Amino acid sequence: MVNYYIYRVGQFIALSLPLNFAYALASGIADVHYLFARKDRSAVGDNLKAIFPHKSSREINRIKRSMYRNFAKYLVDFFRFSKLDKKYIEKNIRVENREYLDHAL
Repeated sequence: MVNYYIYRVGQFIALSLPLNFAYALASGIADVHYLFARKDRSAVGDNLKAIFPHKSSREINRIKRSMYRNFAKYLVDFFRFSKLDKKYIEKNIRVENREYLDHAL
């Protein structure tokens, strides 16, 4: 039940704030989570070491922190899906090189 309320608060915040501010807040929350989620941080680090055995611990830590922040931003986008409509897409989305897609299809 607690997760439900966390979800709803996150959704409310993501829908209420301007996008850039919501991203900044999400990144800050991700940084706090990163500090306290020792078990998660360790699991992510182990996975990254398996994927990038040549990278240093410093590089792995940089990637981990970036992953946490990017996931938090993804959640903001997920919560904001209800705002997507034709008008929003026409205003904010630009398609480049569409001819490649048309050719592939």
